[in-house]
Amino acid sequence: MKKLVVIALISLFIFNISVGAREISKIDFIENINILFLKEDYAGLIKNAEKKSDVYRLNRKEKKEVLYLMGLSYIKIDNFREARKMFHKILAMKGDNFRQGAYIGIGDSYFYEKNFSKAISAYEQVLRIYPKSDRLSSVYYNLGAIFNAKKDFDRASYYFAKIKKQYNNSFEADRPAYLPAEKKPDYYIIQLGAFKSIGNAKKLVRRLRRKRYDSYIQKAKKDGNVLYKVRGGKFSNKYYAMRLLRRLKKSGFSAKVIVE
Repeated sequence: MKKLVVIALISLFIFNISVGAREISKIDFIENINILFLKEDYAGLIKNAEKKSDVYRLNRKEKKEVLYLMGLSYIKIDNFREARKMFHKILAMKGDNFRQGAYIGIGDSYFYEKNFSKAISAYEQVLRIYPKSDRLSSVYYNLGAIFNAKKDFDRASYYFAKIKKQYNNSFEADRPAYLPAEKKPDYYIIQLGAFKSIGNAKKLVRRLRRKRYDSYIQKAKKDGNVLYKVRGGKFSNKYYAMRLLRRLKKSGFSAKVIVE
């Protein structure tokens, strides 16, 4: 009897260890999938997920997370059909986790495939289902790009304007809009101040130099008065202008982007 009890206790001990090890391995598996995505090893992520997903007892949320990252990875390697399969699997499962991302992913797969009619349909579905989402900046941006490619510049401008109005702090707000050549500005310029006294303008230039920012003074006339404008950059790409603007503001300078 004692022998049976000892055997039972040992078996229970081994079972608990194996369960604990399996749980840790599952956590490591999910973490590894995320690391592979961040390292941009998309083929490795897909191979790892296909080979090992069935080994672990993933709950519904974990399964969706893996499928979502697989879908994004398939887009990155231009396998758009497989990407949509992953996203549709998510939509077939219960629960809201990764559901919105799956809808957007389907639209993105058609967008990068340049199947614009289906991309528009997919994105419009996202806008109907999630009208107040904080994740719509990329949807509006891609719709703007699509309608620009279709030379429907009014609708393109409408979607780009939505980004500025509703998602001004988004990454897409800093990206240059796809606009027709005749409407596209020549340069994005950082302006740090405008002074009536050239002495004050030079003081600001010296402050900027101490912080290792290049700048220059531009003389201009406004309403018959002479102004000395201090400027710190001239870019054809708005993204780089906005990046410098943020750095200047973090350094304590008042600045803005103007278009000329």
